[in-house]
Amino acid sequence: MRITRALTWIGLALATTPACARDAELRALADLDVGTADLDGLTVVVSEGLAHVRRIEVGRDGQPGRLELWALAPAFELTLEATPAADRDWLVIVSNCMPDAVARALDEGIQILALEDPRPTGQSWHVTLPQAGATARARVQIAPPDAADQDPDDAWRFAVVSDVQLALPRFDEILEHVGRDRAVRFILSTGDLLNWGRLHEYELLEEQLAKSAVPLFSTIGNHEAIEDPMRWHERFGRFNVHFRYRDVVFSLVDSANAGIDPAMYERLDEWLVDGADRVHVFATHYPLFDPAGARASSFRSLREGQMLLERLAAGGVDVTFYGHVHSFYEYCNAGIPAYISGGGGGLPERWDGIGRHFLTVDVTAREIRGVSVVAVD
Repeated sequence: MRITRALTWIGLALATTPACARDAELRALADLDVGTADLDGLTVVVSEGLAHVRRIEVGRDGQPGRLELWALAPAFELTLEATPAADRDWLVIVSNCMPDAVARALDEGIQILALEDPRPTGQSWHVTLPQAGATARARVQIAPPDAADQDPDDAWRFAVVSDVQLALPRFDEILEHVGRDRAVRFILSTGDLLNWGRLHEYELLEEQLAKSAVPLFSTIGNHEAIEDPMRWHERFGRFNVHFRYRDVVFSLVDSANAGIDPAMYERLDEWLVDGADRVHVFATHYPLFDPAGARASSFRSLREGQMLLERLAAGGVDVTFYGHVHSFYEYCNAGIPAYISGGGGGLPERWDGIGRHFLTVDVTAREIRGVSVVAVD
């Protein structure tokens, strides 16, 4: 089975380069292979890497093959290309999926049967490709019914939570609180959901997300990068994610090393073009500048922070979200509303008087209508 092409190169690079090597560059390169896999005549490609291939197995004893994905966005397109010898029947199982997502065939000859899945954010389908005897190419869209809505007056809501860290065993309390708000469609995170990035933390996080009423889409923070950031890649796929939902653009960018690697800037410029005429939400872990000036809680380079801010302003970004500071701040950078929400449970700064919290954001295809702080404790 092949799932990634760049990981061999990355492994060699990690073994032969000094400690000062650009770790974020390796993560940006790893992003490029997310959403691709092939096995015994079947090739899988997820558009824009918006779902991570976690497992692929051929069918045995008359059973269908099995394809397991982790969704990185509310909607994505999946292409299955099968040679004449490849399996035609597949179980497609998606984790971290929108609860109301449906699978729709984009090519003729594809049969899709929805299956029961007990997880709130789990969806499963039996997909039958066109008959054997020729190479078959089947495109399937997995998305909620409202994914393409562009009504400029119809408001919807997403949540923002970051910096859970040592409070991970209690993260389910925040997820339950978010889930009680039926208007929230998904959760956005700027990272530091884990404290050390250890395997048992990932296992616990997955257990909690499996019970969440809505999916969570996130980049990483510095805490996920402490031990082995490739554990994030192995489980959840991309470190940098860009998607569109209801004509609102979201860009989640890896700043776990207190800056954005040069390898990401060309990609970010393309994302800014995509969001230029739309509402554009930008999220990264480190604030570009420390709003309180009391601790090292910003990009390590003031010059890079200024350069990135100029890019965001010129690209028409509508709102920015940050974490890392374990408190809530609301301010403005170069005319762009900025929010720090690091109250997921990590050691609190306590200057905001709020404590553990998350944000809710009301948005339409025309504007950001409002940001609210929701205290959990």
